Amino acid sequence: MKKVCFLLPLLLFFLASNAQTYMPLQDNFEPANGDNIKFAAGEYAFPDSEKDGVIRIVGKQNITLDGDSVQVDGVGYGGYLIYLENSSGITIRNFTAGERFFYCVYAVNCDDITIENCNFSHNVRTDEGWIVIFDGPSLAHGGGVFMNECTNSLITGNLMTDQNDGAAIYNCDNITFFGNDFSWNTSYGIRMWYSHNCTIDNNNCSNVNRPLTDPSDCAALLMFRSHGNTVTDNDLSYSGDGVFLTDYMDDGPGNNYIAYNDCSYSPHNAIEATFSDGNIFKHNSCNHSNWGLWLGYSWNTVVDNNDIQFNAGLDPDQGGGIAIDRGYNNVITNNTIAHNHRGVRLWEGNLISPYTNSSHDYLIEDNYFYGNREAIYAANVEHLVSTGNSLSWNFHDIRIQGNADIDTISNCYFSTSAGFYIENKSADDIFAHDNFFQAYPDLIDCKIFDENDSPVYGKVEYLPYEQGTPPSIMTLPPDDLAEWPATWDAYYYVEDAGETSISWDINDKKSGYTSLYVDTEAGWDMHLHYFPPVSDTGGTLLASWALADTGFIRFWMKFNITDPTNFWGIQEGFVRLGDNCGNYYEYAMNPGVVNTAWGPWRYFQIPLTGNSNWTRTE
Repeated sequence: MKKVCFLLPLLLFFLASNAQTYMPLQDNFEPANGDNIKFAAGEYAFPDSEKDGVIRIVGKQNITLDGDSVQVDGVGYGGYLIYLENSSGITIRNFTAGERFFYCVYAVNCDDITIENCNFSHNVRTDEGWIVIFDGPSLAHGGGVFMNECTNSLITGNLMTDQNDGAAIYNCDNITFFGNDFSWNTSYGIRMWYSHNCTIDNNNCSNVNRPLTDPSDCAALLMFRSHGNTVTDNDLSYSGDGVFLTDYMDDGPGNNYIAYNDCSYSPHNAIEATFSDGNIFKHNSCNHSNWGLWLGYSWNTVVDNNDIQFNAGLDPDQGGGIAIDRGYNNVITNNTIAHNHRGVRLWEGNLISPYTNSSHDYLIEDNYFYGNREAIYAANVEHLVSTGNSLSWNFHDIRIQGNADIDTISNCYFSTSAGFYIENKSADDIFAHDNFFQAYPDLIDCKIFDENDSPVYGKVEYLPYEQGTPPSIMTLPPDDLAEWPATWDAYYYVEDAGETSISWDINDKKSGYTSLYVDTEAGWDMHLHYFPPVSDTGGTLLASWALADTGFIRFWMKFNITDPTNFWGIQEGFVRLGDNCGNYYEYAMNPGVVNTAWGPWRYFQIPLTGNSNWTRTE
């Protein structure tokens, strides 16, 4: 009996100390250690002009604040709903609305903070102007949650939208973001500044842009000099950048793991990671952007099993799949790289002080390159190894320029390239042994450009090789190229993240069974290419047409432009008639003639010799 009597008071004390207190929200409220508070439902308005917090927690521990059915208006966008400093074990949950503050939660030097199921939206917002990524916590932009020098905290299940930052963390460690909606902000969904070992999983950070200006360095996720973080299964699409990561002027290794994210539809880069070491990018969607991955001055980087398609852009480099300027020791493996302006672009641009990187030591292995205007472009890249890649239906497959010391191409599959399989415009020899070529032996040499074409360049050593099934020869052109089962593909010079599709139209046509229908958001610089159909035996069919008895190129065409700001129609264009060795006639159009096809079907007849409406060059 004595033992039971001793425990009962302790149990009663424990229950009483965790009992929930129900009270209305008051300005300048300071809870005590151990408080568990449920605020009375209602609509409150507190301007917090002193910026010390409507609720102020300094040097406290183990406090729970429940704001279920509580809406708080900060009135002037200048203060904080909750101010935390030097505190730990704080839980903030269920606030129905916190709006028109600078930040709803402002936490400094805290540990074990939990923010869950709150709506902290519609706080301070900027719609235009450039963002300086170097700015530290004293120049924070405002938004939902701010943390500086905080550790071991959880932010989960919240809505923080329509403001500058969803959440901003500075100098933090081991912060977990899970299941939040940080979409439709105008600076960053999540801003990380010198913050390490964090987990960012299953968040929606899409549509982060500045609507009145260029995206201006805004991004779904900013990682500034932040290392050892895990970023998985997030929606980072339709933002200035999907991921914007940089370690410029920072000595630490990046070592970030970024996987299974949707980073597509960026007007800039689906993923940008620069001046950084040891990052891993796996299973991400990096489509319909200017660049899929822009990794300038990156080293020891792994790009594996990503989907990188339909990337091209308006800037001078015209965008593409993967771009790395002055990187080294990088691995690009098992990716699908299709329908880009360039699939992979590696080069040495102008030096950026204090970095002295050269471009060297790349492994490009087991990737699928399909329908790119250029699959692999390498300029001044030493020790490049391309092996096990499948390259088909690209306009050009591999182009090498400048210093190419010990560059090798092996065990790759080349098929149905409109231009060259391998183009060597380097003075160095390229070792290209044991590749598979789907072509006749005499055509293989024609599809390889080296010293045999110009003595100033090195040789492509492509023997020995494996020859695929020789293609069948189509000696007579079909009556109509725009008929199934012919194949057409679209190569992008510039796309600006637009969708493009090609299909047969059996209803709207002028002759034959179908017309070729191209639907594109690209706006300009679309290059359509004809390939003969697959042969009756299932192999490649190669066109070999003698045109001596043919005096004209003839076709019907019409087009429609739905952009209400475009009143000039097609500005320039051309028709090319080429051979299998990269030679062609180009017929440049007169825009005034072609624009007669805006709306109605028009018939065009181009003399093979050209004329004033179709100027021929070779």
